[in-house]
Amino acid sequence: MQIVAAPPACVTDVVVSIGGVPVRLRTCDQSYAQVLQQRYAAFLQPSASPEAVELDIHLAPPPDGAADQDLQVSRDSGRWRARRGDFELDWDPATRRGSTRHSANPYSIDSALRVLHTFLLAQGPQTRLEPVTPAQAARALLRNILFFAADAELVRLVFQSACEFLRQVPVFQLEFAPTPAVWEVIR
Repeated sequence: MQIVAAPPACVTDVVVSIGGVPVRLRTCDQSYAQVLQQRYAAFLQPSASPEAVELDIHLAPPPDGAADQDLQVSRDSGRWRARRGDFELDWDPATRRGSTRHSANPYSIDSALRVLHTFLLAQGPQTRLEPVTPAQAARALLRNILFFAADAELVRLVFQSACEFLRQVPVFQLEFAPTPAVWEVIR
């Protein structure tokens, strides 16, 4: 899969900011753009800032038998590629642009965005883990929880679960050298 060099005139932009990272999602499918706007309503931005990354969305049915495939990640000529049964993602960190091919299933774009955000993690000259204070961990975790519920009790339970998780699990900041070997550290 190659990144589309020039988007067609039919493109609709939906800008979401998750974890402080604005992503301009670009699609030609108006009904899918509406799905994105509804699904990410709490994360929408009116326009993309200059530091926004761009992700062109191409809708296509998944290949037969692809549902059970594990995530495969590779790097070639400076570009990251991720593939799982329900999506393919191509990311060029130099241009901060990428493309994804997936079905109209909203869970596929959720997964593609999670992988994209992994590519956007703090990069450094080496791969290492740095301890994070509980307050820093809570702010970072709560900024990144995607939860779509209007029920106050459910929101409270998710908040409590996040806090309980942080009481039980030590949290570290991952800094990594952008090489395929980082996936071994993550696993």
